[in-house]
Amino acid sequence: GTCFEDDKSPADAVLRFSLDTDTGVLSEAGPPIKTSKNPGWLSPYTNGVVYIAMELDPGVIQAFQMVDDGNLKPIGKPVSTEGRHPCYSKLDTSGKWLLSANYSSGTVSVMSVNEDGTLGQPVCKVQHEGPLIEELKDRQEGPHAHCIIPHPSNQYVVACDLGLSKVFVYEFDAVTGTLKGDCDDPRHLTFPPDA
Repeated sequence: GTCFEDDKSPADAVLRFSLDTDTGVLSEAGPPIKTSKNPGWLSPYTNGVVYIAMELDPGVIQAFQMVDDGNLKPIGKPVSTEGRHPCYSKLDTSGKWLLSANYSSGTVSVMSVNEDGTLGQPVCKVQHEGPLIEELKDRQEGPHAHCIIPHPSNQYVVACDLGLSKVFVYEFDAVTGTLKGDCDDPRHLTFPPDA
């Protein structure tokens, strides 16, 4: 995505590159692909569907189908993330739910994924809360959700918040798409022996 919104950036396009795996060199693979305003994070899916978070206020995510010539065709309608400036999204391990981190609002949300890859409405939104760390107050004024990923078991979701300098761990109900938590007062952790 190109959500820089400066005069030199195509703020409404996705850029395409090819990687030469022998040399590590990136080269342009075609002209920019026009999208909605401020495309940011791209989340690939199977069957050629790509989800693009539009870093807007309010934020939306749009599903796109990759077509034979490498272009992207919007499928379905853009869906609200129920937050501001989504900067990260990721499918759960079942592929039935898209998780979103909304930077400016400090929220995370979950929306359903339909069988054709289009997005359904959000089913869950959680506002990050907590005290600011004193040493960060010069550059952080509140929560800023920055990343959200499912645990491989799909029983938990982990979200990083840059503003609060905290990692939130939520229980995830993969049947209803809801987050519970911040794991309600965790007290201990363990790592598996092969970690």
